[in-house]
Parts: sequence; structure tokens; C-alpha cells
Amino acid sequence: MAPRRAVVHSLLLAVLVAACAAEQTTPSAIPHGPTSTLPTQATPDVTRTPQPRPTASVALPAWIANQQLAMTDQARSDAPSLEDISRHDIDLSIGMESLALTARQTTLYNNNAPEPLEELRFNLFPNSSRFGASMEIQGVTIDGVEARFEYLDDRTVAKVSLPEPLPPGEAITVTLDFFARVPHVQKNYYLVFVLAQGVFSLGDWHPMLAVYDDDGWHTEYPERTVGEIVFSESAFYTVNITLPQGLGLDVIATGVEASRVQNPDGTETRVFYSGPVRDFHLVISDRYEVATGRAGDTTINSYYWPEHEACGREALGFAEHALLLYGELFGSYPYSELDLAEADLRPWAIEWPGLILVGEPLYSDPAEACGEWHVVHEVAHQWWYSVVGNDQVDDPWLDEALANYSTVLYYEMTKDRETAAAAIEEHIDQRYQAYVRSYGDGIVGGPTRDYTRSSYYPLVYAKGALFFDALRGEMGAEAFFHGLQTYYEDFKYRVATPEDLLHTMEQAHGQPLDGFFQRWVFNAEGM
Repeated sequence: MAPRRAVVHSLLLAVLVAACAAEQTTPSAIPHGPTSTLPTQATPDVTRTPQPRPTASVALPAWIANQQLAMTDQARSDAPSLEDISRHDIDLSIGMESLALTARQTTLYNNNAPEPLEELRFNLFPNSSRFGASMEIQGVTIDGVEARFEYLDDRTVAKVSLPEPLPPGEAITVTLDFFARVPHVQKNYYLVFVLAQGVFSLGDWHPMLAVYDDDGWHTEYPERTVGEIVFSESAFYTVNITLPQGLGLDVIATGVEASRVQNPDGTETRVFYSGPVRDFHLVISDRYEVATGRAGDTTINSYYWPEHEACGREALGFAEHALLLYGELFGSYPYSELDLAEADLRPWAIEWPGLILVGEPLYSDPAEACGEWHVVHEVAHQWWYSVVGNDQVDDPWLDEALANYSTVLYYEMTKDRETAAAAIEEHIDQRYQAYVRSYGDGIVGGPTRDYTRSSYYPLVYAKGALFFDALRGEMGAEAFFHGLQTYYEDFKYRVATPEDLLHTMEQAHGQPLDGFFQRWVFNAEGM
């Protein structure tokens, strides 16, 4: 059953002053049901100073105005302040029968590092054994001049040598021509770059600019099927997608479709603008029906297979109410569109900026309740990963644990006590306690390479959610939610670290929390 709108709105402001039922300092069951944390006090003052918006007399560059199409009215003023992040302009041609991608990517890179850079590196994820696909760089130019490049790490990285060191604060334009083949499988497990059951899912499909920081270039990622592999910074995308006309295809992508052109050769080109995002995902199929709703200034589209209409519409309701709730709890969602797309997919759901893949088993298996927990979890990732980024390879808990605890909050605040308790028990308490009984305890804050398929969810997701609930008890609800709002605002479109979260929550609490973080997140002993 979809959440009741009246229940949501009656609890939104209340949670900000909730006093925790009991402080938690060791792993234990999360307090279940909305009444366990409902407040009776007045709402605290968490008003923020509005950010200045460009006036009508300010002439913005055309590319910024285009990118603002993908952002809500409230968030559009963010775009002009982000001129120092990268821009990717990609012309993509898709062979629907050949399963081939041919593309030209022009990347404007600003060196935000404190030292000159002699090279740029791009992750070529389709060449990873985890993808089972292929990608070939066919040529590179820098500011229009042919440039040298070489493959590294079994062709999973392209190193582009710069003609001269790029000073801090300076920009350079690199153009890569590339070709990729999309694998076709009958039953999909874990693949995000794939054609399966008539749905193209193009995840991590282009040469992705690697992150450069104090540790150098981040081009190492796990080959196993545990956790995420993408660590990226926010960028602006303009993607021109060319494919055959007349096939009745839905093209669902990060951002918004701004225009469509019919070409003389029987193809059409669709133009998408992303806004500031960490990745650009693309789904293409002729199988979909769609239900559309709205949450605040954001349009939500739920694309589903005709035989799963009931669940497709239910999922739309889940997303609408989660978007409203999280906007009140954490800060406003900055994008003008959010899409859900059913796909043949295991694990059950995966997030990208502005787009969520929902696995078909969530809709076809009655026991899955149309995937409510999973849909709401992925909606939370629009805050924790999409807007506030982190290193998903080395610090996966930073977004996964917080997204899972956001899901707990959704159930506490939109469900009756019994329903909330059952869901939280199933997805949090049982998973963690079963792991502890079988293997002993483990840490929340490890890199993905330190986990197995049996340990990743119980520790990073379930115990991680228990940590945030204990932190809420330690700080008090008012300080806890104020801290999360500050964390969201301060690291919007940026990359946050565990130290950033710790510092922000300490500032909100007014007392040290380092020992608390160490015991819960980085220490498996004495819990």
C-alpha cells in the first residue's frame, strides 16, 4: 500500500525535534514505529539564508542556461557557481541491432588541484571483467591537436598525456572518439551495461574522468560483484543521442530531454542536459508504459512493463512520498526530473543521478511488495551519492549506510507501528544479527574490497543504519537532523569524506564524537 500523504506531512516537521526514546551506544534493534520518536516540542529554527539567484538582467552563458533546464527553480542559482567543474559534451550514436556505441566525447577539464598536472586519466569501465563488454579509444585530441594516449591496467584506464603541464586553475579541452559493444544476456545478474529482456541499460558507458586528489588518480576498482565501482566528481553533461526513427523507443536518461531532431538518414537525435551530476545513465526500450506524478518542483516518471502496471504505479507513489519526506528532512532535491525504470536486474535496484533501475523481481514477486524498501532506498541515494558524493570504492558506508537509515526514517514516519517494525526487523535487525551469529562482528567503514557478498549488506548497510540510529540517540534528534542538513548543504555537488561527516556532526552536537565514530564504524570489538 502506498504511503498516506496526510501521514507524511503530519510528521515532516515533527521529526526535527524528536527526542530519542533511549540513547544507544551498542548495536541493538532500531526503535520501531513512528510513535517511538514522535516529538511534542516546537519546531527548532533551522532556517537557512537563501542563496542569491541571478537576476533577469544577468546574461548567463548559453550552456549554463541549458543545464538549468534539468534543475528546479530553487536550485538553478547553484549552476553559475559551478563553472569550475568539468563539462562533458557527447555525441552518441547507438546501433540497436549491432549493439554498438560510436561516440565523440569532448571534456572541458578544470585543474582544481594545487599542483600542475601532466596527464588526465579516464576509467574505461566496460573493459573490466566485471562488465563483460568492450571499449576502444579510437583517437584523442587536445584543443584540436592530436594527442598521445595509452591504455593502463588491462585497458581499463586511458592515460592522456598533456602537451605541457596544466597549471592549477587552468582548463583544457580533451576530445575522445570511442567505440563500445554492449553485451546481450538472457538473464541479467549484476550487469549495468547490457541488453537484457528488451531493455538497454547503459551504465558507465563512456570514458569517465577519474578523480584526482591528494592520493593521486583514482583508477583502481574492485573486479568482484560486491559494491559500487564508480568514484566520480560532479560534472555537467550535454548528450546528443542518435538512434533509428520509428521504433517506438523510450529513451530515459539522467537529466531532461530538451529537444528532438529528425535526421534525413532515417535517424533522430535527442538532446539531454543533466545539471551537475556524477554520472549519466541511459535506458532504452520499446516495452514501457509510464505513470507520471509530481513532488514539489520535480516530475517523477515510473516506467514499467505492461504486465506490472499495478506495481509500476505503486512505485511512483513510493518515490513521490520519499522525495517529499527527504526534502523536508535533509534539504531540497535540486533536479527537475526523477525517473524509475523497470529492468531485468539483480541486485534488486540501483541508483544513478536522476534515474533508478528497479529490478523486475520486485514487481513480479508478491512477497516483495512492489519493492518499496528498495525504491525508497534508491531515492535516498539522490541525496547521499548523487548530490553529496563520496568515494564509493574506499568509503561505501558513507552513502549506503545513510541511505539505508533514511529508508528506516521513511518507514518510521509513513507507516503504522506494526508495519514499520516488521520492515525494519527484516531489512536491518535480522540481517545484521544473523551475520554476527554466523561470523562474529565486523566493521562498517571498510573499502569494498574488504567485504564478501555475505558480509557487505549486514555490515555496511544494516550495521551502518544502526550506527546512524545510535548517533541520533547520542546527539539528540534536533542536533542530528540539523547536522545532516548542514552536511547536505555544505557538500552539495562535492565529495565528502568520513572526516567531513564527523566534523559536521560534532559542530551540530557541540561535543566530540570521534570516539563514538571509531567504536561504531571502524572497530569491530566491544560492540
